[in-house]
Amino acid sequence: SHLRMSSVSKLQEMSSKDEVKTDEIIDKPKMMKGGLRDRPLLSWIRILLVTTIWWIFVGGFFCLCFFLMNHILYGSDDTKPYFVRNFLKYPGILQQPGLNIKCLEKDLYCRTTMLGVGINKIYNFVPEAFAEDEHPDDMKDEMKKKGVTDLPRDHVYVTCGGRKQDDKDNLEGMKIQGSPGFPIAEFPWKGEESWITGVSLDLSNTAVVRNNDKKKVEMVCMAWAKNIETEERFVNKKSPRGGALSSLCFEAGRILFTEDCVVLVYSIQK
Repeated sequence: SHLRMSSVSKLQEMSSKDEVKTDEIIDKPKMMKGGLRDRPLLSWIRILLVTTIWWIFVGGFFCLCFFLMNHILYGSDDTKPYFVRNFLKYPGILQQPGLNIKCLEKDLYCRTTMLGVGINKIYNFVPEAFAEDEHPDDMKDEMKKKGVTDLPRDHVYVTCGGRKQDDKDNLEGMKIQGSPGFPIAEFPWKGEESWITGVSLDLSNTAVVRNNDKKKVEMVCMAWAKNIETEERFVNKKSPRGGALSSLCFEAGRILFTEDCVVLVYSIQK
């Protein structure tokens, strides 16, 4: 019995020592306080090498994407977009120019009776001129009303007038100053910032200016060439095909941009 009691006591003593060691391992783990020295130099080299390879791959992937996109869009000629160099693939994109109407005065509120009409820049577009015996009657009649009797050859002609009958009555007396169009010799546009001189409109003798009325008048301008479609097609009942539409606000005999008379300009290229 004495031996049995001693063996039991030894087992209990051994188990208690094991529990103490286990508690020390769980509750008091060994902390790595050496910083960079806790990991071997070769291990750090492997980590830096893998990280460097990964970021080189990521950066190279993005650079390759930008390079391929630039090559697809521009190729060897950086001055022309892809759809221009491959025009037959996209025949309906910007196939003809429209017009734009703007105030010639460098004034926030305009305050003038002079307007300019410009033609939009289209890659590779060369207008075809009308022969002298091919001038449309509508165009010739509009030119005579604007004081133009002698049409220059090889030009894209521009005519402007009121959209509705009331607008036409208000704009009666409008004249074209200088050239009534754009010389075909200036086409096509090749990326120049300062390209072609616009057509100048003088509204100082119009009915709406003489009467000093406060009105909003809608003016339509059309470009005329054999390969510019000028039929009266309106998108959302506003924008003409092959031309431009502008809502002009008149007050005290001047075109005036005000909050209660917002000026809108629409230009359609197709």
